[in-house]
Amino acid sequence: MNWQVVTFFGDSTVLLPSAAVLFIVLFLRKDSKQLAWHWALLFGITGAIVCASKLAFMGWGIGIRELDFTGFSGHTALSSAFWPILLWLLCARATPALRFTAVVFGYALAGLVGYSRLMVHAHSTSEVITGLLLGAAGSAAFLLLQSRVRDTHTAHYHLAAWRAWSLSRRFC
Repeated sequence: MNWQVVTFFGDSTVLLPSAAVLFIVLFLRKDSKQLAWHWALLFGITGAIVCASKLAFMGWGIGIRELDFTGFSGHTALSSAFWPILLWLLCARATPALRFTAVVFGYALAGLVGYSRLMVHAHSTSEVITGLLLGAAGSAAFLLLQSRVRDTHTAHYHLAAWRAWSLSRRFC
């Protein structure tokens, strides 16, 4: 398997423009402004924690030597914050079982991105696992917030997510 291709699915040159377009598309819809802000906040917090952990190590040498931890894997964290949510939105009109499957597939893709980071020797196991958990915490918090939103509000999210993904592909 070409691990460089897999790792690209977690690269910030893919995820950050995709996240920005997803936010804009959701924000421009009257019925999904709050959804856009919830997601942007949780995605942003995830990214900020990744950056802070990397700066702490690079600037002050803060890490955990015993675990070979120098900072969260950003590829893995952002993947597990982005892919499950995009797939969940794309399946907005689907059955709950299919939506659940889409989210699981998103986490599996994020896990594969994390594994690719190990295969290209970019991160240690502890950095990949903690990155996966960090991103999953953000996306899971988002999904829990959305469980309180009425289904009628989510009926058009799949279209917004598809538009966002299509637009981001044009620019990446």
